Amino acid sequence: MDTATIPRRRHTEVLLEKVEASGKSVLDVGCGDGALVRALAEAGALAVGLEVSAAQLEKARTAEPVAGADFIAGQAEHLPFPDADLDVVVFFNALHHVERHKMDLALEEAARVLKPGGLLYVAEPLAEGPNFTVVRHFDDETQVRAAAYRALVRAAATERYEMLGEERYLTASVYPDFESFKERMLRVDPFREQRFREQEAVVYEEFEKLGVRDEKGRIRLDQPMRVNWLRKR
Repeated sequence: MDTATIPRRRHTEVLLEKVEASGKSVLDVGCGDGALVRALAEAGALAVGLEVSAAQLEKARTAEPVAGADFIAGQAEHLPFPDADLDVVVFFNALHHVERHKMDLALEEAARVLKPGGLLYVAEPLAEGPNFTVVRHFDDETQVRAAAYRALVRAAATERYEMLGEERYLTASVYPDFESFKERMLRVDPFREQRFREQEAVVYEEFEKLGVRDEKGRIRLDQPMRVNWLRKR
């Protein structure tokens, strides 16, 4: 992809453009450290973050609290909500982390808990760009990201959803240094640790080569994204 042809945008900017947050009940599946949940709550949503990782859930819960934001433990394929309960379900960088044989079930669960006319918002990193190139040395997600997109396309072809749109944008992950990059990569997925240590020298080399240093001396790794939004029928 020629990244010069797609706009550089912030994740929250795109999300809040597609999701009318004020007064809405929103679930962020795989919420990580809870940043998007807090942004949604600040925009007026009643936002809940669902997270399977105990370390990530602890980080979300111990951050500065925001009114309207809550965090619970759970899995995408077993959402702890009643039928037709929510206005919006978000999968941000999350669908490809669901086990492949459970991706269809996760999207079915999202449809179950959404109200008729509710919105499913799915943002996924593409398997390309500097950030992907660095990370793939210890966690190559080429195939699983493709599988997540195929699951989304299948869901859109059913009677449960109507595909409303698809866009691409360019974002960046910014790190003070290589150690902060390493800490974040292993916190997100502790199972990466052995492979990371085996490949640490080449990962560091690629990090330094492909990263762009900003005016504060931080390293920026660009990452192209794809976002799809679908309506529950």
